[in-house]
Amino acid sequence: MRRASTFGFAFACVLAVVAACTSDPAGSSSGSSADGGSSSGSSGDAAGGDSAAPDAGGNDAGRDADAAGTCDGACKTTSLTVTIGAKSGPLDRAQFGFNTTDGAVPTVQVEAHFGGDPACPSQTSPTPDRTVVFANVPLAKGVATEANGLKATLLDFKGDLTTEPIVRATAVKLTVVDFVSAPKASSYVAFDVEATFPGGSVKGHAYATHCDSMDD
Repeated sequence: MRRASTFGFAFACVLAVVAACTSDPAGSSSGSSADGGSSSGSSGDAAGGDSAAPDAGGNDAGRDADAAGTCDGACKTTSLTVTIGAKSGPLDRAQFGFNTTDGAVPTVQVEAHFGGDPACPSQTSPTPDRTVVFANVPLAKGVATEANGLKATLLDFKGDLTTEPIVRATAVKLTVVDFVSAPKASSYVAFDVEATFPGGSVKGHAYATHCDSMDD
């Protein structure tokens, strides 16, 4: 299924730019069904630094083995803070779609939002106030960074934090703490993240539920 826009038809051109900037530079393809109460990825080889490559135990067979997750309580919440200069604002829901990938570790694309409609996105969904797109999030517990293909992109639709339509992170460190990848109706991914943007950051925890409309 083609990945749907959370932002509505009016922002199709912006999303086209985001799709281009979040594609896997290593050549792997990158890419949710239940409507989640919470509110949208291919990994490459680790490239030094203090980050560790995700545990590569997650091919399709391995995904079914992870059906019993342990995320509960605070783990099942999204609490991210976007800071640009002296301004800051929250992201309080997240959703994800599965990527099409031939890699050993499956990946997802996560969209964390503030504002808009918490239902799974469609072409007629209202535009949120702000969104951060996390591309190439591995479905493997552990730490990953931009060296593993991670990307983060801020879209501030209301202009509360920045006048730039798209702001790309210069560094991303993300720790997957739990995930369930099958069955899709109950799948989720939970992670802690710290991303550096020009003049700012995104920090906190995200719990993203699956949307079929967001799958590649």
